[in-house]
Amino acid sequence: MRNAPLILPAALVLAACAATPDMTTGTTVVNVTATYRERIMLPPGHVLTVRVEDVSLADAPAKVLAETSEPLTGAPPYRVTLGFPTSQIDPRHTYA
Repeated sequence: MRNAPLILPAALVLAACAATPDMTTGTTVVNVTATYRERIMLPPGHVLTVRVEDVSLADAPAKVLAETSEPLTGAPPYRVTLGFPTSQIDPRHTYA
């Protein structure tokens, strides 16, 4: 059980991710669904953290465009929505 904090983040899998630009407000919204393979309920206290990062520069840390953390309650799948200004997106860059 000591290794659970290391194994659990690796076990979460991004099941679906969709970015939708909203032209009226200038905001891009990313809808994320996360799940994991094991068929067990997580004990209380676990938190899901989701980030949208610009990972274009190999020799520099990733720039975080949006981030949210939510406590995990109930059974998966877990759904999260992130929003950030569309002006921060450069079509030549790579995002993760």
